[in-house]
Amino acid sequence: KVVELFEPQFNKNNVKFVTDFCSGITDHFLGDHLKIQQIVINLISNALKFTEKGQVKLYIGANKSELPGNIYLEVSDTGIGIPSDRLVDIFDSFKQAEDFTTKKYGGTGLGLAIVKKLCRKMGGDIIVESEINKGSKFILTLNLQQTSTPGAEDKANTVKKDSNPSSIARRILIVDDNTMNRKIVVGFLKNTHYLTDEAGDGFEALEKMKINFYDLVLMDMQMPGLNGFETTTQFREIEKQENRRPIKIIALSAFAFDEEVKRSLSSGCDEYLSKPIRKAILLEALDKALK
Repeated sequence: KVVELFEPQFNKNNVKFVTDFCSGITDHFLGDHLKIQQIVINLISNALKFTEKGQVKLYIGANKSELPGNIYLEVSDTGIGIPSDRLVDIFDSFKQAEDFTTKKYGGTGLGLAIVKKLCRKMGGDIIVESEINKGSKFILTLNLQQTSTPGAEDKANTVKKDSNPSSIARRILIVDDNTMNRKIVVGFLKNTHYLTDEAGDGFEALEKMKINFYDLVLMDMQMPGLNGFETTTQFREIEKQENRRPIKIIALSAFAFDEEVKRSLSSGCDEYLSKPIRKAILLEALDKALK
């Protein structure tokens, strides 16, 4: 399912997506599938983001490295690569090769520090190999308990699920100029299958929506500078020009008047929620929008 999420983006970028799952792994494993999804999504997102031609490959098999654990995952690409002097702190912050790449590819990567933390929490680790203009290879391992029962859950390590426990992890961008409002929504979505990212204004949101993969955007309509109406309208135009699959966008506003709702929907939003938003209403709206 994670692989299927990226197929439209790879097709749009004309980059080949290769998967190789070792047939030697026949056992079932206990683990936190949401955290594993988060790891794979982050690594594939970064690989696609920095690869203009060639391919991105995902390999999963039995551990063949010196890293701890019994499961081996490898995400490799033919992208811009990482300078050798940057590899030492790559899992602290993703730093690109030159200043021009920051402008071209959109700045920081998607949570490599979090990926390393998650790997270590699951008894594994992660390393990177890279060469400028020849691509990068992220090698990681996990230590998962084997089981003969398909679909068994590790109750000790699996996060608390919401009302739709079988759902794949979904990436949500929260756009709001008010930091506290963003933190409240992040809190609502903690321990669910939603992975959150944040933007503090319309300009930042537009840039993130251009270069990152999101399933849904929560868009504050009343922001200074580039407001939610303008941000949504501009991004919908980009989707048409680049033949992208439309992202679901839910408008958020404290002005719950009919005129405001109509304006939000006409700008390109799919749904409208009024502030202050309640957790139950938000989760219901997300579940409905992402079915």
